[in-house]
Amino acid sequence: VLLFYFCGDFTCEVQPHRCHILNMMIMFLYCTGGVRINPTFFAEDLYLFTGKSIADEGKMYLPFGEGMHAPVSAEDIARVEVGILEDPKPHVRQRYIITGLKNMNMVKIAKVLSKQLGKVVEYVDLPLDNWRQALVEKA
Repeated sequence: VLLFYFCGDFTCEVQPHRCHILNMMIMFLYCTGGVRINPTFFAEDLYLFTGKSIADEGKMYLPFGEGMHAPVSAEDIARVEVGILEDPKPHVRQRYIITGLKNMNMVKIAKVLSKQLGKVVEYVDLPLDNWRQALVEKA
């Protein structure tokens, strides 16, 4: 089982990255009969990237605009992988895109978090350059 999670697509401008991904897919899926798992947006990433600002300010600073996401938990991905490993034969050379239950924009996700946390959480659409700078400063 290959957990395949990366940012970007096959048209990305970083040639070595694109070649590595394509080679990995060809070798793994077609030569070994592997199974490819593609999770979408990890739910845990919300806490990783916004946990402190939610706790301190009640705000999620992310550069996703009106983009739609269906966050999926690492635990759910693990359940899928275990199921495949328990009976791999029907899954050989298959690709599974794992998503959460509901596709939502970040404003809706903030409302869900508000309800779950019992406090108001607001989504703040951060310009991409500001987001990149914040990640560099955290590194």
